Amino acid sequence: MGLQFKRIADLAIGNAGADGFRVIASVSHPGLRIQFEVTKTLRSSLNTASIKVYNLTSDHQGKIKGEFDDIILQAGYEGQALVVFRGQIRHVATPSDGPDHITDIDAADGDKDARKAIVNFTLSAGTTNEQLLDKIAESFSSITRGQVVLRDRKRTRGRVVCGRPTDILDGIASDNDAHWSFQDGKLEMVAADSTLPTEAIVISAKTGMLEAPEVDDKGVR
Repeated sequence: MGLQFKRIADLAIGNAGADGFRVIASVSHPGLRIQFEVTKTLRSSLNTASIKVYNLTSDHQGKIKGEFDDIILQAGYEGQALVVFRGQIRHVATPSDGPDHITDIDAADGDKDARKAIVNFTLSAGTTNEQLLDKIAESFSSITRGQVVLRDRKRTRGRVVCGRPTDILDGIASDNDAHWSFQDGKLEMVAADSTLPTEAIVISAKTGMLEAPEVDDKGVR
């Protein structure tokens, strides 16, 4: 049970390239409280986070509602916290629960680019999907290119590319039997029968897991 001592949740809120502020809830920072639920997938539906922060100052509440867009959430144990979510704020509410003032944040990974990015360019004969993905990545403001594995080949004809990048990514993934997704600010694309080459996170009773895992048609919950 020693590993479960000194749990920590660290929430950074701001704008890219600008100063923001951090909220840390842990044994070392009594009085602060953060609740969160993060949903992640390797498919094109955006990763989301629902985060409740208790009793922020009115100044910080105002900045979240009207000035800041980007958030990074880390969680774990002191000295071993990992990034569990990175994305943009979609909606903020400030309900009250008795004496507590709650800042309720709804966020999604890559939300700004999924809604607003548009591409319009031409690719010549002899170019590849790798080059197409590079051009798409250039259209994003908050997303950079990450791990991409494709069975690539050169196109025999030129192509005009116009529209929403997410629609074009759907087509590339379908042609390559792959899934694309935004993962903590990066565009990833992997084969349908593969996974990202990241280090596995051990989830067990010793590291804080409650109850037991459940298997359904989409994997393990």
